[in-house]
Amino acid sequence: MSTRERMTSLIEYAQSQGWTYSRLAATTGIGANRWSDVKNGKVEPRLSEGAAILALFPQFTTWLMTGETDPANGQVSPEVEQGRKSSPGAANVS
Repeated sequence: MSTRERMTSLIEYAQSQGWTYSRLAATTGIGANRWSDVKNGKVEPRLSEGAAILALFPQFTTWLMTGETDPANGQVSPEVEQGRKSSPGAANVS
């Protein structure tokens, strides 16, 4: 998965958590249309957009930058995070 694809996945994750383009714009100072264009592949994501969304979701930093995860250090992917949220307590089963 390319960095561009990971950025798209991260924006989709944010949207699944209630982050509309307008809310992202208001919080990050990056325009709603720009967020839409990044997600829809119309433009290449900039470092500033990566930094802005990672400020909201720091647990995805390693994954966005490298494609790797490090769950022991709290660095996961949106897919892993979604799995955690859809099966609460699963990690606590012995």
